[in-house]
Amino acid sequence: MGKPRILLADEPTGNLDERTGAMIMDLIEAMHERHGLATLYVTHNPRFAVRAGRVLVLQGGRIESSGGGQ
Repeated sequence: MGKPRILLADEPTGNLDERTGAMIMDLIEAMHERHGLATLYVTHNPRFAVRAGRVLVLQGGRIESSGGGQ
C-alpha cells in the first residue's frame, strides 16, 4: 500500500469498550502526527469527536453545525 496520504475510518471504535477505543484513537492521532496523514473519521462518541481538529455534525442528511475540536 505504500505511504497513503489519507486515512478514512468509519466508526473505528464503534464496537469497542471505552479503554480499547481510546487506544485506537491514540493510534490514529499518532499516525496523523507522525506521518502527516490527513485523517477523517466518523464517530457517535462525543469524547472522541472533540479530539478532532475540526468537527462536522450531520443531521438529517445536512451539515448542521461545525466547529473545532481540540
